[in-house]
Amino acid sequence: MSDRYPSDWDSRRRRVYRRDNYTCSNCGVRGGAYTSSRSSDGAQLHAHHIVPISKGGTHKTSNLKTLCASCHNSIHQKSAMAPTHRSQRDAGKAAVNLTTNQKVIGYTLIALLWLLVVGLNIFAFTGS
Repeated sequence: MSDRYPSDWDSRRRRVYRRDNYTCSNCGVRGGAYTSSRSSDGAQLHAHHIVPISKGGTHKTSNLKTLCASCHNSIHQKSAMAPTHRSQRDAGKAAVNLTTNQKVIGYTLIALLWLLVVGLNIFAFTGS
């Protein structure tokens, strides 16, 4: 462990993992309970400083959150892509599906309004 970290760093990061339910706070992947290395328990977990030490942050657990290795790397390497990042192609598909869903809802509402108008007209003509 580097001298930049406190002597109890391992126990601090483990407390953070336990507090965060061994789950990446970015993408939600679950990791191993007792290790920072990849294990059969799940993804490799890292304790990430929310406010970087270089910007005045501390090693307190309140300034730490659990990230998987992929998300942690994406934060520190601007060229990396976080697991939750959607490509333009995927984003386009979501937009098309949303538009299709909106059309279905719109057509359903038009049909219901038409039935209501027809029903009111029948009621008006029959006088009932």
